[in-house]
Amino acid sequence: MKIIKYKLADGNIVDVEVTEELADALAEMNRQDESHERKFKRRALRETSLDYLSDEFDWEPADDSINVQSELERKEDSEWVRRAIACLDAQQQKIVRLYFYEGKTTREIAEILGIHQSTAARQIEEIKKEIKKYL
Repeated sequence: MKIIKYKLADGNIVDVEVTEELADALAEMNRQDESHERKFKRRALRETSLDYLSDEFDWEPADDSINVQSELERKEDSEWVRRAIACLDAQQQKIVRLYFYEGKTTREIAEILGIHQSTAARQIEEIKKEIKKYL
């Protein structure tokens, strides 16, 4: 059995215990939905790109040093990473915060969590793999 986060129609998120098989199927469906949504957004961005606006409407941005489309895609990717992190359990989220946001070493994380350094390193690698599944 596996605990998953499930968003109810009213917007509340609850933990639900499901079989491993169902959890994997739901995760795959989520990945596919998110992939389709990302593709749609990227297509929409391309069709409304600065080149298109410039060619079609003779419009130029005030600051050429900023690549607006790349910045929008970067922010979109950041949102997907946040969503992936939200699917992790509380302990994994804490490790993500310590390692990626606070810059703690595996040794420091191990001391904070009261685990061996090798366990912390292994958990970080597992978290990376889990996050990649959602991206």
